Amino acid sequence: MPATPPRSTSKFQVELQNMLNGLTNPTSAMLSTLSIGGSSLTLAAVIAKLKAFLVLFTAVAQTKQAYSAAVAARKAGLLVAHPFYVNLVNSLKQIIGDTNQAQLAVYGISLPKARTAPSVEARTIAKAKAKATRQARGTMGKKQKLSITATPQLSVQVLGPDGQPHAGSTSAPSPSSTTAPSATPSQSPATSTPPTPTH
Repeated sequence: MPATPPRSTSKFQVELQNMLNGLTNPTSAMLSTLSIGGSSLTLAAVIAKLKAFLVLFTAVAQTKQAYSAAVAARKAGLLVAHPFYVNLVNSLKQIIGDTNQAQLAVYGISLPKARTAPSVEARTIAKAKAKATRQARGTMGKKQKLSITATPQLSVQVLGPDGQPHAGSTSAPSPSSTTAPSATPSQSPATSTPPTPTH
C-alpha cells in the first residue's frame, strides 16, 4: 500500500495524541507486542514512534512562533535601520562628493537615474491610446463639452379677438427647426368688360 499523507495535519495530530494516551494507559499493558505493517513491535517501541511523530508537529509550532517573533523584530528594527542608512549615505556623499560615481560604487551607492523626456513616437502613441480610451468610455474633453448647447423650447401664446389667451396655445420647436410658411398672394376675381355697341 503506497504511503499517503493525512488530509488534515491538525486532525492527524489529535489522532496520534489520543493513540499515545491510550497505549500509555495501564489497561494497555497486556499489549506487549503488536504487528504493524508486517513487522512485530513491542509496546514500548510503538510508544516511542508515536512520540517521535508528535515532535514533528511541536517543532513546526515552535518554528512558527520563532518566525513570527523574528518578523516582528525585523519590522521594528527597520524603523531604525533605514533612517540610519539614509543618513550614512548622505554623510558619505558629503565627504566623497555626490557625483563621484566611481568612489560611491565602492559602498554600493548609485546615483539616481536622470529623467529622460519621452520621444515623439512615445508621446504620439500615448496620445492615441488616451483618445481611444475616451472614445471607449464615452468621455469628452473640455472643448468638446463647451461645444454642446441646449436647444431652447419656445412657448407660443395665441390671443383671441377679446385679448384673452386662446385655448389651443402650445409650445413650439426652436426657430432653427421651423420654416416660415410661404405667403400665397391673394387673387381678385376676374371681371369682364361689356362689349361696346355698334351703330
